[in-house]
Amino acid sequence: MAALNGVATGAGLQLALACDLRLASTQARFGFRENFINLIPGHGGTVRLVRLIGLAKAKELIFMGDFVSAEEAQRMGLVHRVIPPEKLMAEAWTLAQKLLERAPQSLGLVKRLLLAAVETDQASALFLESLAQSVLIKTEDHQEGIRAFREKRKPKFTGR
Repeated sequence: MAALNGVATGAGLQLALACDLRLASTQARFGFRENFINLIPGHGGTVRLVRLIGLAKAKELIFMGDFVSAEEAQRMGLVHRVIPPEKLMAEAWTLAQKLLERAPQSLGLVKRLLLAAVETDQASALFLESLAQSVLIKTEDHQEGIRAFREKRKPKFTGR
C-alpha cells in the first residue's frame, strides 16, 4: 500500500504504481516527467500505468508530463482514495489493519488471479480460479474461517 502526500514522480511514482492500494492526500500531485530528461517511466511504469488507467490516458500523462491533482488521479483510477493530509496515515494504518485480519493465502492468490484476469484469456483465468479455490478449501484457514463465522467471532488465520 502507498500513502502519497506531496509530489509523486519518477521512481517514487513507479513504486506507488506497483502497490495494490494507493491512498493520496488532497495535497498530492502526480507527474510522469521522465521525457523532460530523455527517459521513460521505468521499473514497469508504462505497463502498470496502461493497466491502471487505459492506453489513451496513459499516453496523455506520459507524453505531456503535466502534473495532475489527487482528485484527478482518483477519477482516472491512479489512486483509490483521496484523504485530507492530516488523516492520511491514520487511514493507511486502518486499511493495513483490515488487511492483516484477512486470510493471507486467499489474499495472495486473489492478487494473482486478478492479474491473470487481465493477462490471459477467460477460459485460462477461470481454470486458475477453480484451481485456487480447490486448494484453499482444503486449508486450515478455511476451516478456521467457517468456525469463526459460526461462532460469530473474528477468525485467527495462520497461513496454513
